[in-house]
Amino acid sequence: MKTNNQKKDQASTTNLPIAAVYARYSTNNQDPTSIDDQVKCCLEYARRNNYQVPEELIFRDDAVSGTDRNRVGLGAMLNSAEFKAVQCGHIL
Repeated sequence: MKTNNQKKDQASTTNLPIAAVYARYSTNNQDPTSIDDQVKCCLEYARRNNYQVPEELIFRDDAVSGTDRNRVGLGAMLNSAEFKAVQCGHIL
């Protein structure tokens, strides 16, 4: 059961603009935790700037070069935008 504060927090985010997060790091030589740090920074930015980021709009590509256009996370984000699974006006 949700508390009054949880209900208030949920209600206050429903009118916020929706953003997606895309994070990537290039190679196995980089620190794998950097992608988690990127997501964390994006979520913090979203919170500070009054965006909501639904869990299903967090996309990532681990150890994939930016020159590779066939990235799974990037493709999923683009498909989500194309088929408008969730109305999203911002990518962080």
